[in-house]
Amino acid sequence: MSNNHGLNDSSKSDDSDNSEQVNTRILTPTKQSRHKDKDANQVSNAFVVTPQRNNLRRELEREQGKQEHAYLIGKRRRINDGDEDKIKGIVKKYILPKAKFMAGEGLQPGIMRMHSQRGYGVPPIGQTHDFPDFTSGTRGISQVVLENMLLQDKPVEKKVAFWLTWSKTIGNCIKAHRNTVSSNMKNAIIKGKWYDEMNRK
Repeated sequence: MSNNHGLNDSSKSDDSDNSEQVNTRILTPTKQSRHKDKDANQVSNAFVVTPQRNNLRRELEREQGKQEHAYLIGKRRRINDGDEDKIKGIVKKYILPKAKFMAGEGLQPGIMRMHSQRGYGVPPIGQTHDFPDFTSGTRGISQVVLENMLLQDKPVEKKVAFWLTWSKTIGNCIKAHRNTVSSNMKNAIIKGKWYDEMNRK
């Protein structure tokens, strides 16, 4: 007959459970070494990644500074014989089939002047065809022309000098092509209407 008033004596099972719990919480030497190796790897990775990002950011800021300075001094490239014909050929072959308008086309001179005053004389780089951003990595009209002129690997100052020299020529080629297409469409519509009227009579 038990004296615990219907309660089971669980002291034995409690002790065994505690001993099992203690045993499961103890790390063996091999497990400890694995944890140390894992922590060491995490620390080493953290130290390797951060300087690379900082270096990339600094390099980008340096390139952007060079680009701003190149636009501000407005140095142009020396024109060689045949360059104009070559550039017009590149525009007709590679630009016109894909691009009918230019970045920032129609941006008013007053807006550009306000932007320059706000940026202490820095032009609106990346917002207009005249001042593309050569540090952004985006592929636009300026990048396509530079690639075909074999200038994509040149320093940013040389890219800016090239663009300051030829941006108006490239822009005029695109506008002339667009005007030609527009006038041809109007002529086709007018001829079509005239032909319909003649058939009705």
